[in-house]
Amino acid sequence: MPEQLFTRLEAVVETLNQKLDFLVQENSRLEQALRDTEERLENAGKDREQWEEEKAVLENHIEELVAIKTQSLKWGVEKSRIREKAASLLKKMEDLDFA
Repeated sequence: MPEQLFTRLEAVVETLNQKLDFLVQENSRLEQALRDTEERLENAGKDREQWEEEKAVLENHIEELVAIKTQSLKWGVEKSRIREKAASLLKKMEDLDFA
């Protein structure tokens, strides 16, 4: 029974790690897209109307980045909690005498 619990806990931790890795990668991708868009705006010398449209796109990207960063932080906290629980369960399992 404790081994099944540990196996399930490991699977949950692995899933959280994968999701956190995905969020970090997505955050990096969006940051690069934002930098690329800013560079295109600077180099292109677009007129005011086009600039306003691009600005709206950039603001959207920023909102997405903030949401991803917030989610990443939440996953980080959850990941830490799960690691602490896993360590505690391992300690309890080691302390128990199953013989």
